[in-house]
Amino acid sequence: MSGLATRQRVYRIANGLEVDDIDHHEVSRRRVFFDDVVGVSHHRAVGWIFVVAMSILAGMFLSIAVLLIATAGVNGDGARMTGYTFAIIASPFVLAVMARIVLQIDVVTVYGRRTRAIMKFHFRKKRARAVLDEIIEAVRTEQSRLQLESQPEVAVSSSDPFAPPQSTTDS
Repeated sequence: MSGLATRQRVYRIANGLEVDDIDHHEVSRRRVFFDDVVGVSHHRAVGWIFVVAMSILAGMFLSIAVLLIATAGVNGDGARMTGYTFAIIASPFVLAVMARIVLQIDVVTVYGRRTRAIMKFHFRKKRARAVLDEIIEAVRTEQSRLQLESQPEVAVSSSDPFAPPQSTTDS
């Protein structure tokens, strides 16, 4: 995840995820351990700040193009060609807005008890699904391992196979 002045990197470590927040020269690090995960989500977002910014830029260039083309009869054909040039310049911004609205951003969020890790995938949709599946499998494995370790052991009596099991822990 990135902002205007910050960058966020998420790394996989043996027993969780490590999140680095980089703000120019300052780095802060936090971890989301798989045994502390309380939820994992996958959703799509548009990113309205990007859409609004690109729309404003496209609108500026298109308004200049319309004004130049509309006044082409008064100012001559040079103004018309300049207007077409501004319309061509606006086209990448319009395409970027349409692509963002159609494709959207895949966001995978891992919620821990105290922290969270957010991973955004702009173009690699299959990679987002693969990362989601990998994290879910790692969380299930780690939490089931901890659940098995926390259960008391049950001793089986070899003399009578139909006798109820006896707990080895003292009550």
